[in-house]
Amino acid sequence: MLELLEIRAYAYSIQGKLYSAIADTQRMIGYAPISSIGYLCKANIYATYGYQIRAIEAYDEGLKHSTASSHPCTAIYHQWCHEELEDARAKAVARNDNRIDIIAKLTSGSCTFHSSTTLSSKRWHMLVCFKRLVEIDNELR
Repeated sequence: MLELLEIRAYAYSIQGKLYSAIADTQRMIGYAPISSIGYLCKANIYATYGYQIRAIEAYDEGLKHSTASSHPCTAIYHQWCHEELEDARAKAVARNDNRIDIIAKLTSGSCTFHSSTTLSSKRWHMLVCFKRLVEIDNELR
């Protein structure tokens, strides 16, 4: 169930439906409040939209509420999710501290627009592509 909600949340976020995406992440958190995946998904969506403070709050909430018992069969997975929350939180804090003078960027003529990547109609492929786009965006920042 969580995987389907995660896929739909990312799909909504790609479509520009932020509130629907966040609603799905809230459902994920409601179904599994001690699992970090719902918090991570919620925070990543906020970060993608540039809401770094909200993302930081969601990362903090995930770090506070997620426990090792949320994934009893794979402690390694829990450790990875916890580290992912910490790393992503640090990146969001750095982005929030980074200030950009947009007017200077526009007047310098260095502003370019790129078309978005065409995604397949398959939901799973769309999720994988979106996660890769987020990774690329994080590397560029």
